[in-house]
Order: sequence, then structure tokens, then C-alpha cells
Amino acid sequence: MAKKAQRIYIIGNSASGKTSLAKRLSKILRIKSYDLDDFYWQKKFTKKRKPEEVEKLVKKITRGKAWIIEGVYSSCVTCSLEKADLLIWLDYPRRIIIWRLLKRQIKKREKLRSTIDFLHYAWDYYRKPTHKHHERNESTGYKHKMIVENYPAEIVHITSNKELEHFVKNLR
Repeated sequence: MAKKAQRIYIIGNSASGKTSLAKRLSKILRIKSYDLDDFYWQKKFTKKRKPEEVEKLVKKITRGKAWIIEGVYSSCVTCSLEKADLLIWLDYPRRIIIWRLLKRQIKKREKLRSTIDFLHYAWDYYRKPTHKHHERNESTGYKHKMIVENYPAEIVHITSNKELEHFVKNLR
């Protein structure tokens, strides 16, 4: 079924590989991919768009026949998830995410404050209650779990690089 998917959502924690997977799938399936960061942020990681603006932008994309959307924002995902025929949840262990995030932040030469904020956000993905980033005291990981448990179409739950490579290999 995944080979035939034309409308794909990829969710997961920061540094779980959502963008990398979206780009790989885009190349293999010849479907344009979109990063929810580009919808959510008016100015990357400094100025947010209003929720209704984000929803409008995402819905415009999901009216199309084929798309790959990746992102961590549960509110964006739920505004048009019902149009996806495949949901991929990249659900790596916390230690992998923290290591990847540290490597990425160092490679990008991010400021210490930015790195600490990202680490805090990524750490909180796995627990409940969480910090100020989350409404109703629910972690993003918890929200993703609820989305997956109630999702009516095909779900691919990936928890390791081995599973990821197996999934991608079977698409070819």
C-alpha cells in the first residue's frame, strides 16, 4: 500500500529525520514535499503565523492529489490529516533524538540558548506534563500517539534506522 500512497504525512520528534525522509520519499515517489516549519513560522523560529493562517496554507496544499508533508506540530497535522492515505510516525528513542539534535545544532553552529531550547523541546516530546510550548499540558509525543491510535488509514511506525531502511527499500 505504501508504494501507492500519494498523500503522506510524516510526524515525529525534532531530529527524528522527518525532513530527510520527506526528501527521500519525494525523490523516489516523485511527489513534492513540504515542511510544516515553512507554514508555521512567518520568520523561521522567531515569528509564528496565526493558527488560522497556518491551517489555510496547509489546507491549500492538501487539496492537491499528491503531497508529502512533514512536521512536528500536532495542530497543523490534525487540520488536514484525514486527507492523507499514509501516516508515517518516526518514533526513535530519546537518546537517539538528543544525540542527533546535538550533532545538528553543532553542525549549524547554533547559539547555546537555541540548542538548550531545542533539547528541552525534544526531551519533553516523551513525557507528560510538559513545558510552556504545549497546550493542555500534553506532550507532542503524547499527541502523536493519540493521532496514530485513532488514524483510520495506513500507518507506518518506525522506531529504528533498520526499520526505516527496510521501509524505504520496499518502496523502490
